[in-house]
Formats: sequence, structure tokens, C-alpha cells
Amino acid sequence: LNGHFKKLHEKGIPVVTFHSDAVNSCRVACVTASDINTGRLAAELMSHIVPLNQRVVVLGGNKSLEVLRNNTTGFYS
Repeated sequence: LNGHFKKLHEKGIPVVTFHSDAVNSCRVACVTASDINTGRLAAELMSHIVPLNQRVVVLGGNKSLEVLRNNTTGFYS
């Protein structure tokens, strides 16, 4: 994913990974904790980085994986 992160970075879009890190990427930060809390913490961090009127993309991969569903649930909560 580092190539995709680089493209986002070049467009001025900050990238924060949660649950697992993107080693050697240009991500702003990596947040890890329990699955639900990881999503919540990532959302809180993004609320300080991204202005209120802008959108955030949540990329969760395989939604059949419980950990990714929990991350997303926490983010949206």
C-alpha cells in the first residue's frame, strides 16, 4: 500500500494507519489498540488533522474479517 499512500501524500491527503503499520511509508501515524478502540482513536486523530468540512476514506480490506469490521465500527462510533 505504500505506493498508494505516497500518491495520497503528494495530493496533500494525510494517511493514518490503524491496527497494523505500513513500515517505511509516508503515513502520519499508526494507531494500535483493541479493535474497537483502534477505530475510535483513529477517528479522534483524524478529527484533529482533517478540517470539519472534509471527508475521510476508511479502507478496511476484507470486511468478512472481524478485526476489520470492529475497526470500522469503532471509527464510525
